[in-house]
Amino acid sequence: MRLSQAPPSCVWIWLAMLAVSPVSAQIRPAQEVLPPDQLPFDSAIQLLDFTNPTTIQGRLRLLDPAEQAIWLDWDRRLEGQSPGHKAWRRLEGDFMLLVYAKDTGQFNALKGLVLGTKLELVIQSNEKGHRIILSYVDLSRPPQTPL
Repeated sequence: MRLSQAPPSCVWIWLAMLAVSPVSAQIRPAQEVLPPDQLPFDSAIQLLDFTNPTTIQGRLRLLDPAEQAIWLDWDRRLEGQSPGHKAWRRLEGDFMLLVYAKDTGQFNALKGLVLGTKLELVIQSNEKGHRIILSYVDLSRPPQTPL
């Protein structure tokens, strides 16, 4: 092909699709990950409903010492499809979520994490509408095995 000739348009389309496709994140082998198009959420309000304890995953983006909270790049939510069967739901797009530490001790532990650390959190909304971290696991560390 000469420099004066442009590649066919299908090549550009293929390159564009390749550039915007997400990189697969690490997952635990025992848990299924379903694509975003199978999300059961009817609206953003339903997606952000944390009235019950909810397990999510994401990366630590920012610390907010004034609020004792963290900003999370949220990318997955654990959903139960039937009793005993749970699957991770990937979220399409960029979601930043503000979650509050349940106490000062938890926030001090979170302050020790490096930005970008992959976390799994169980959160629930309180009476003020704040999403409180009930528990969390640093996924960058090996899993702990009980004795």
